[in-house]
Amino acid sequence: MKKIILIVFAVFLFTNCQAPTSAIVIENKSNYPATLKIEHIKENKNNVILQPTEGITLSLIAPNTIKYAVSLESISRNYLKFISDNYCVIENTVPERYTIINTTRFKVILTEKNNLFDKTTIDGISGTEIIKSKNLDVFSSFLNIQAITDDEFKIILDASVQNKKIIIKL
Repeated sequence: MKKIILIVFAVFLFTNCQAPTSAIVIENKSNYPATLKIEHIKENKNNVILQPTEGITLSLIAPNTIKYAVSLESISRNYLKFISDNYCVIENTVPERYTIINTTRFKVILTEKNNLFDKTTIDGISGTEIIKSKNLDVFSSFLNIQAITDDEFKIILDASVQNKKIIIKL
């Protein structure tokens, strides 16, 4: 009889006990959407997209902390700021000024895979000019740039980054 009571008690103990949780709040105070990777939460959400001014409350399973459970899915125009153990804010990244230098005779369209700068065009050199240059605001130095000619051929050009300069070559 004692064994049966012990077994019933053990089954009851293991089936009704839930892991302790704490509420965490994440708010997007940036001007851009943020794709978050969230781990160790009770809800069945691994990736969450928060639009500007949106927020979300989730249940974090103890003993995890918000700093290790929440991260940005990819490099973007915003960053995470951890205010407390249960509160996180997404804020705008401050852009840096880069100079685009076009050494070709082609008008070039410049884009970035992670949207770290706005799509832009720069004219090619003409006559006695050595280079064409233009300033651009960039939100991260981890750039994946594509430079193509703005004509019917769409030739892919070499774009390299050096000392806050984006240099376009053939």
